[in-house]
Amino acid sequence: MPGKRHSEEQILYALRLIEGGKKVSEVCREMGVSQQAVYSRKRRYAGLGLHELRELRQLREENRKLKGIVADPHVRQAHFAGSALKKGLKPAKRRELVRQVRQAYRLSEKRACGLMRITRWSNRYQSRRDRQTELRMRLRDLAAVRIRYGYRRLTVMLRREGWRVNTKRVYRLYREEALQVRTKKRVKSAAQVRITLAEATFANPRWSMDFVSERLADGRWFRILTILDQYTRECLCTYADRSRTARRSANNWTG
Repeated sequence: MPGKRHSEEQILYALRLIEGGKKVSEVCREMGVSQQAVYSRKRRYAGLGLHELRELRQLREENRKLKGIVADPHVRQAHFAGSALKKGLKPAKRRELVRQVRQAYRLSEKRACGLMRITRWSNRYQSRRDRQTELRMRLRDLAAVRIRYGYRRLTVMLRREGWRVNTKRVYRLYREEALQVRTKKRVKSAAQVRITLAEATFANPRWSMDFVSERLADGRWFRILTILDQYTRECLCTYADRSRTARRSANNWTG
């Protein structure tokens, strides 16, 4: 009764028939399997219900996938890409990933640390650094009152109150407490007010000029100076050249 051909219900039904007194040869003939397969399933699934059998098959499938991930370095790298194998990942984050992997995949500490590229003694490290609880509370209070203040101005206020802190420490706590202020994007204002030009009401009071670029068959670029009447939209003249200076353009314009 291979698992690929028969479901859990069929396997348990066959085992119940054998326990009820039916001959093994008859069950094998009905299921189309050998007696060796029947006895093998009987030793493996004896005393299990349908729910327990499904859980056992699911655990075996997860174990098979996990062995493939752990054994194949390419699969392992693809599985943990962007998390455990990311360059510059801090030890604290790696320790958290080790804990999550051990809980999810039931790995040993040695194997999980190897996947996360962290030593076991680094994984067991517990920081003895002062949490700066009072300073954090005061920093949060000042940031709540002075909403638009950044970490530099908050550092000045803390020093005035007698706290012996530098800018780096305040900045680190400022980031850990997520006190950053969202800055609005500054809109660049014009240097002076733009005056709308009056539209042309007849031909030839106002002309406009512009350049058009194009490329030759051999790949060389050339430019065309066009002069246009704003009222009639008539192209008065064009000047083409591979190189145009401001002096030549002015001469063409006045000429």
